[in-house]
Amino acid sequence: MMKSFVENAHTDSVAAKQRLNILIERLRKLQAEQETSKQRLRQHLSKKIIEAIGALIGYLKRPEVIKRFSTWNSDELPEVQGSWEVIEADIMKLVHKRLQTVIQEWEGEEQKFAETRSSVVSFFLKENNYLERELRGLEVSVSKAGAYCSHQQKRRR
Repeated sequence: MMKSFVENAHTDSVAAKQRLNILIERLRKLQAEQETSKQRLRQHLSKKIIEAIGALIGYLKRPEVIKRFSTWNSDELPEVQGSWEVIEADIMKLVHKRLQTVIQEWEGEEQKFAETRSSVVSFFLKENNYLERELRGLEVSVSKAGAYCSHQQKRRR
């Protein structure tokens, strides 16, 4: 009877180690998939940003946009007062403000950066959902393995 108990314990131990090794290997694969997923997300983000910036540059190079950007009314210009550095700083503020306005108008019409953001979020959620399902499956396997081991220990008693 003792010999049978020792053999059962050994068999259970070997089986438990095998299940543990399988779970550890699945966890390693999941971790590798997570790293691959991060890399794919970075690549997707870079691609979408490059596309949006390319579209913006194309827009900014249009003759009508260049004309609108570079045409100023005298009432829009800063007053000439102070040093050249002060005037230059005021001019740069006006140029930045106009550029920001032109870009905001373009984005309002084209929605390129909003589309980029939406695409990246969708891509992330799709990747994350897959990894989350895999992790849940792994958690279920760990729970079942723990329940199996508890059941085997109770059975031996």
